[in-house]
Amino acid sequence: MLISRFVATALLVTTATVGWSQTSPEVHAGHHPPEKGPATTLAAESKEAMAPARGLIERAERAATASQRERLLDEHLAAMRKQLDALKSQQCMMEKMDGAAMGGGLSDGAKTSKMGEGMDSSHMMMCHQMMKARMETMAELLEQTWRREELRKKGAK
Repeated sequence: MLISRFVATALLVTTATVGWSQTSPEVHAGHHPPEKGPATTLAAESKEAMAPARGLIERAERAATASQRERLLDEHLAAMRKQLDALKSQQCMMEKMDGAAMGGGLSDGAKTSKMGEGMDSSHMMMCHQMMKARMETMAELLEQTWRREELRKKGAK
């Protein structure tokens, strides 16, 4: 009886101590530095790389003369092509691993998947973030292409 009472008291004290030591998520996060891993930097790099092309299309929209607009649109096209080439050269960790070509990812069992060959969840997340950044860049390139077309049509009138 004495032992069971001692165990119950120890369990109660341990539970109470853990409960009292926990603080709000804001206070808890305050003593952890913010993570600045590949996931956060990829999106920022992608937006930063698009800045020259975006600036050129905006300047072309405000151009005073047709010749100035055409020059800026030519520069813009070159900047877009450069950005597209950069997108084509990006690879994630999965693409660098052996057998990661199309269809070489997951197979019948987990032992033969990329995760089983050394791919961990942080690499998977990094690949996901890279793909997300590439998709956002592609969407912006497409939007800028439409803006270019509208400017060209406006200039032809």
